Amino acid sequence: MPILKIKQIFESFLTGDIDKSSMLSYIIFLIEKSNNDNLRIEALKLLCKTPLQSELSFKFLENLLISDENYIIKAYAAKYIIKNFPNKAFSPLKWALRSLEWPVLNSNENVGLGSILKEIRTKDDVNLNSLLKLKEHVFYKDKIFFLNNGLLNLKNLGINDIREIEGIENLTKLNELNLSGNNIKRIKGLENLTKLKKLNLSSNKIKEIEGLKTLTNLNQLYLYNNNINEIKGLENLINLHYLNLDKNQITEIKDLNNNINLTTLYLNDNSISKIKNLDSLQELYFLALNDNAISTIEGLNKLNNLRILQLANNKIQKIEGLDNLKKLTNLNLYNNLITQLKDPNLPNLYFFSLDNNKIPKLQLKEFYQKHRKFRYFHYF
Repeated sequence: MPILKIKQIFESFLTGDIDKSSMLSYIIFLIEKSNNDNLRIEALKLLCKTPLQSELSFKFLENLLISDENYIIKAYAAKYIIKNFPNKAFSPLKWALRSLEWPVLNSNENVGLGSILKEIRTKDDVNLNSLLKLKEHVFYKDKIFFLNNGLLNLKNLGINDIREIEGIENLTKLNELNLSGNNIKRIKGLENLTKLKKLNLSSNKIKEIEGLKTLTNLNQLYLYNNNINEIKGLENLINLHYLNLDKNQITEIKDLNNNINLTTLYLNDNSISKIKNLDSLQELYFLALNDNAISTIEGLNKLNNLRILQLANNKIQKIEGLDNLKKLTNLNLYNNLITQLKDPNLPNLYFFSLDNNKIPKLQLKEFYQKHRKFRYFHYF
């Protein structure tokens, strides 16, 4: 039976050519017997355009929710149970949300699991609303977002305030949260996310690092491209391994003494003039300070595990302060003010860039020919 025929049957009911009982019988028969899922879905939509109140209708919808193999049909059945039989909806919905592995179609889904949760939210019913906690999700501006393998992706949504995200405080087992590319000005509303391991707040409008004290399991934090002018508020993040503060307005390296497990630190494109306050970061492997205002290489003596040091596009005049970095393999001094060539005498150094300094090109070429152990990069 084509979809057009189903619609004709429904229109015949509306015009009074057939009675409600006959119309329901036709459509229910089709939903139960047809092998065409698109046809069945259209029939179910038409069925529920008319108010359903009988026990037979409830049992039919309940059976679809529990037994049908098509999850879109299950979802429509659930929606219509909530709409037409709110007083009977709790038990079958509780079973369906707990027992079934619902596929997540997309964050704005109007069919599937998202449509069920949206329908529940329309009811002012404490019991029904308690079912929302059975599926980890958040709600923002009429859109539902689900966790995907422990990740909640909320990037580029125009979010102004984290606290506007309904349900985020309930995601106590969340591992990874992406809030990049929004309009967030303050870090508020993440206090309950104590299992969080990765947090991305890059490309927002954040001025101050705050609201992270309870996130002691965090090991990756992305705050690049914000308006931060001071490093602070990280003292409780003792498990932090990766910190990215590129493209901010930071003028001083400080308050990282408790972050002793840091292995990777990005501070590119800030306004830092002096390398200091890094002595406690004994595990630091990668340090990027490109595009700052640094004039002297200093403050690195305690970083015995440092492998990669990037200092391109600064105001450095002299190669110095590197003697203790015996494990260093990569050194980038591209585009500085260095006038004299000097082998830093580091046994493991392999990548060494001195291009675009105040050194004559011929002299630089001769230096690299003499020190063939170095692999020369313009800018890495």
